[in-house]
Amino acid sequence: ELEAERLVSEAAREEATQERDLAEQRWEELAQVSDFQAKQLAGVDAAAMGITVREMVLARARAAGERRGQERAELDNEEAALEKILAGADFTGLALDVLEEEIFERALKELEGFEDQPLVHAGLMHTVARTMTRLGLLGGALPPLERALEVYRQELGNEHEFTLRAVSSLGNLFSRLGELDKAETLLREALEGLRRLRGEGGQDVMAATNNLGAVYKDRGDYEGAERLLREALDGLRRERGDEDKDTLIS
Repeated sequence: ELEAERLVSEAAREEATQERDLAEQRWEELAQVSDFQAKQLAGVDAAAMGITVREMVLARARAAGERRGQERAELDNEEAALEKILAGADFTGLALDVLEEEIFERALKELEGFEDQPLVHAGLMHTVARTMTRLGLLGGALPPLERALEVYRQELGNEHEFTLRAVSSLGNLFSRLGELDKAETLLREALEGLRRLRGEGGQDVMAATNNLGAVYKDRGDYEGAERLLREALDGLRRERGDEDKDTLIS
């Protein structure tokens, strides 16, 4: 009986190990997909999209006139009139609205299917929210980013790398929203946690230092801001060199 119990226990452990390995493999696969999607979305230029939409409207209006057999002079006059009408239109804003409604809202809705895999769900929400933040869709980025951080805290604890990255992302978002108290609290947590995790070096540490310094600057604490910004710049020069993009931005 003891031997039978031992065999059952070993089988259960082996099954649990296999399930964990499969879950980790699934997470890695989805993380690769998420990274690929993030890189694709990182190239989105809302202003360029707006210009393209405007040009397409003008081109298709002219093509419609040509199909009706209108003369060139008439087409030119109609195009000039249409350009005048469109002059005050915000095509960049239109492109952002389309992205938010047709891409990001749908993506976040689809991600609900991963709620039974909380870390996968959180990772994908974090990616979408960061992209929305970069594009200036700040209000839409806030709920998924807060939810992603909540999941990371529950599943991984406050000191995990993923948690601290989400803390930093949320701090940056609050900074852009003008909520500097929340931004400072979160960015300070991210910086202190990353220092414990990585020491004084590392790109994440330098980015968090730089971001906290920017909040100090926005607050009007120029002495504190200068100290942090110089610290970030010195670290980037040391680790990435003078010609690195992040160094030059810093």
